[in-house]
Formats: sequence, structure tokens, C-alpha cells
Amino acid sequence: MQRKVGNKTNILTSEKSVKPLLDYSSDKKKKIKSNQMPEAKTISRKKEKPALNTAPKAKTEPSKPLVNETKPSGSNGRSNTSQPKTYQKSKKKSKKPLAIVLIIIGVLLAIYFAGVLIIGSSFLPNTYLNGRNVSLLSAEAASNALYPDGQTFKIKELDGAEETIALDDINYKTTLETPMSKLIERQTPYAWPLALFSKTEMDDAVTTTIDDELLQKALNSLDAFDVNKVTPPSDAHLERNADGNYEIIAEVEGNELDSEKTFNLVKEAILTGQSEVDLVENECYHKPTIYSC
Repeated sequence: MQRKVGNKTNILTSEKSVKPLLDYSSDKKKKIKSNQMPEAKTISRKKEKPALNTAPKAKTEPSKPLVNETKPSGSNGRSNTSQPKTYQKSKKKSKKPLAIVLIIIGVLLAIYFAGVLIIGSSFLPNTYLNGRNVSLLSAEAASNALYPDGQTFKIKELDGAEETIALDDINYKTTLETPMSKLIERQTPYAWPLALFSKTEMDDAVTTTIDDELLQKALNSLDAFDVNKVTPPSDAHLERNADGNYEIIAEVEGNELDSEKTFNLVKEAILTGQSEVDLVENECYHKPTIYSC
């Protein structure tokens, strides 16, 4: 109902007319809410689906087992999908020869450097000093090998007899002009493998000394100079027999030595490094001057 008061118009609404309007608006809101809720649910479900789909994919990432699961085919029972395995095996096989070669090289290098260390203080292989083998010997060992203690000097006498003189009894001493240590230093130890296939001859002056009086004493002690065993030579001559006739007496060779000649011969032989001397070949025995025939 409308009432006019002056220029104003008042609208009067009754409670009966307002209630239907309120009910209508509330129903409309309910309808709007009911229509919106399912859409929100569907949207939330669509958003959750990708999360559910990504989780199984992370579990099925490895693809290698799929190759191994294939059943073998063909006459040999091998499948074409076994190529990665054979590739790995070929890699392992190719590494084995390389490892063997490296091991062999390492062993050879170890032997080489060990040889350098050892031979650095000794003579190289196949080395001869003054005609005697001194291979792989130190300075002291080479000296002992060249001139060992207890050496003897052999004297060959008449009728195949032999006697010896101990060099220690005549104060026998030998020294090289160049010390053994210096001779070793002149070598090249890094070339020791080459020395295995070639001979090296080294000559060095040797100084030898003996005691002359001791040598004469040693000679006089031999049976060859024993007056009780020595027969001097005699010339052939004529001798009258009991019948008054002359007959020729043959010469006697004897076994008497020329002491001076024998001494000089033996001394020279010892000083020059000889080990024996033949008194017969060198004509050290006195001989007759007159022969019967």
C-alpha cells in the first residue's frame, strides 16, 4: 500500500508479502550451492589423477630387466637381445691381454734395474781380465780369483817327475797397475743386457813380487837339488881294461841341474804369471860335452 505524504511516497510492505521473497532467495542460494559443489569435486579429482599416474611410472623406470626376461630363441638358445652381454664380455676379454703385457713389462723392468744395482759394483757378464774370467765378481772376489791364496808352481823334471813350490813360501804378491775398483767404474752398468751376448777382454799391467832368498831356499829343498839323489854327467872317454886294452866308455847324462839357470827360469815364469815350467824343454840339466857316438 502506498501513502502519499506531501511529496514523499511511503511503501508499506506486510510480513506476508516479504516472507515469500526471503524464501525464494534462500532456495535460489541453495540451488546455486548444490550446482557448484559437484563441479568443485570433479575439479579436485582431476587434479589428483596426475599424482596417482606419476607414482607407478617411477617404479617402472629400469628397462634393463625387460631385455633379460626375453626367452632365448634359435638353434643355440640365444636371443638377439643378448647383445649388451656379449659387448661387456668382449670388453673384459680385451682387457686381459693388456694386463698380461703390462705385467710382463713390469717384471722385465724390475729385472733390469735390479741388474743395474747388482752389476754397478761388479764386473759385467762375459768379462775377462788378463785372460781370466771375472764375470759378475766384485773387486775383492776378482782379486782372489786371479791370485788366490795357496797357489803352487809346478816344476816338470827329468823322466816325467814333477815337483811343486808353494807361492806363499816365497812371499808371492801381485798387484794390478789399475785397482780393481777403477776397472769396474770404467764399465757401463746400464748396458749389462748387451754384455750377455758379447765378450769383453780387459788387459792391465800386473806387478808381481817374490823373495829371491825364499825362492832359492824352496828350490834347494826339492829332490832335484838333493845331492844324495843327483848324478852329475860325465863325458865319453877311453879306459884301459885289465887286459891292457883300451875301450870306449860311454857318456853319462846324469840328472844334475844348472842351479843358476833353473833359478832364473823359475823366477821369470812366476813373475810373468805362468803356473808351471819344464826344466827338460828349457835345457836346465848339465850335459856331457863328449859323446861316444
